Amino acid sequence: MITRVVPLADSLRVEALVNFHVRRGLVDRIAFTVPVAEEGDALIRAPDLREERSEAVEGGRLFTLMLRTPTRGSASAAVTYHLPYDAAVRGVEPVDAARVERYVAVERVPDGMVKTENADNLEAGGYDDLPLAPAESTPQSVARVFVGSGGPWSLDVRVQRHTFEGVASA
Repeated sequence: MITRVVPLADSLRVEALVNFHVRRGLVDRIAFTVPVAEEGDALIRAPDLREERSEAVEGGRLFTLMLRTPTRGSASAAVTYHLPYDAAVRGVEPVDAARVERYVAVERVPDGMVKTENADNLEAGGYDDLPLAPAESTPQSVARVFVGSGGPWSLDVRVQRHTFEGVASA
């Protein structure tokens, strides 16, 4: 799981790459939960997608993606959703995974400061810890990186914006 948290003007955009490594046999579906209330609150993209199913579960929605052809090796999906600033950021959680590795990159904002607190099931890391850098991220654009494994993660992200006059004078 590689997650990018992008502070916007009024919400946080969360972009997650969910990558399942299939060690034995073939899979014809992958499943994960997303912390959103309604089906339309998350954009799901996956190569070789035949059908997408969604149902409400505690804490979000369970998405099951049926693949066109049974897959060996790797199956992935890209998930994008928005969360309000006043809620902890929670990530996409795979279903029936033997082991989960998580990487979370929190982006900077050009007109302020980003603070991260209360990281549950995450440890501080560096940009070089990311196995695959999100397409729009650079070492300069990322405020913090976290790594983790095990149970579900959460993180408080706070953004303090500076006034235009303050940024201009700096």
